[in-house]
Formats: sequence, structure tokens, C-alpha cells
Amino acid sequence: MNWLDLALAGVVGVVLGWAANALYHRMARPRTNPAPGPSARPVEAAKVRPEPQSPSPEPGPPAAPPSIVSRRADTAGRVIVHLASLGRLANDDVAKRGYTQGGIVDALGIPQGTIAKVLDRLEAADVVETSTRHVSGEPRRLKVYRLTALGESVARELRLRRTGGDERGS
Repeated sequence: MNWLDLALAGVVGVVLGWAANALYHRMARPRTNPAPGPSARPVEAAKVRPEPQSPSPEPGPPAAPPSIVSRRADTAGRVIVHLASLGRLANDDVAKRGYTQGGIVDALGIPQGTIAKVLDRLEAADVVETSTRHVSGEPRRLKVYRLTALGESVARELRLRRTGGDERGS
């Protein structure tokens, strides 16, 4: 293993760690309830007594179950590998449907809302980039997703992990 491989593994680890951390904290954020409207009765509010303060430190936000975090990270990996399997998309190419959000949903069988959130996070992490362009078989231009250079190296790393082998052939 040379220094380039080590650096690449470090970058991939940082990106995946950042994505998992962002997903974890987004899922663990407590939901806020809207302020009571005019229909709230002040008599009920007066009945509530504050509980005595305990000397223990304040707990953080409730932790998301590990299964949710791992599913989201797995979904991001599946999206990255799917886009990598389509090949590189040149700037002047007409895209296939697989590069669109609808094509990714169809290929992976994951709900559209989940794919939309994952793609937004991958774009924020500079793993994918978007453009609006013509898609074969579609009557109008659509948003197309393709991997950045970082995304391609993450895809290579994910493939290596899943196969347990070495794709470099050295």
C-alpha cells in the first residue's frame, strides 16, 4: 500500500464519516412543537408543576437507532455505486434515465423522498454534481446527477470493500 492509497482511504473515510455523522445528527434532532395557539387554556398550564432540577448533566438529543443510520449510509453507498456503474457522462452527452432521480429510484427500489435526501447530502459533500440537460426518452430537460472525482474514488473504495479484493491489479 503506497501513500496515494493511504491518502485516498483517508479521504473516503472522512467523507463517509462526515455523511454518517450528518445523517445521525439530523435523525437525532428533537422535533419542536409549535407554540400553543389561542385555543390553549391557561388553567391547564397553571396545573403543571415544574419538576425539581437534578444535578445530573443535561442529556443530549435522543440517539437515533443504529439501524436508521446504517440504512442511510448504505443507501448513499448504493446510489454512488449505481452512478458509477453508468459510466462517465461527458458535458455534451445526452443522459440516460438512470442518471436522474427517477431512474435511481427505479433502479434501486428505494422511495423517492429517501433518494432526494441522500442526493442532497451527497451533493453537499461534493460527491455528486448536478446539471439540467436532455435525457433520452424524456420530453423536457431534467436534473441529472453524476459523480465528481471524489465520488468516483469513493465508488472505487466501496467496490473494493464489497468485493474484498483489489481492483488495481497490482
